[in-house]
Amino acid sequence: GDFDTGIQLAKEALEVAETPYDKEVSLRTMMAGHGNKKDFPAYAAAVEQLLELNPETLAADERMRFQKQLAQISFQEKNYEKAQKYAEQW
Repeated sequence: GDFDTGIQLAKEALEVAETPYDKEVSLRTMMAGHGNKKDFPAYAAAVEQLLELNPETLAADERMRFQKQLAQISFQEKNYEKAQKYAEQW
């Protein structure tokens, strides 16, 4: 697939998104593209934006899964402070 194009279009959609739903769909599309490209720092940035957008709309198990992923990615990137933050939330 052409993940770069998908990511770019999702970024453009995020810039003009007006509703929380539109923003969430754009961020999830970006997450999928970055994940498939194995660009984990960019994936983590999209996940963080999604968690900050409206955490109450995410199911508890999904929120925990994202927090675990962020803790693991942050640790791999040697960002231990952020890894600890998300590990504690997870």
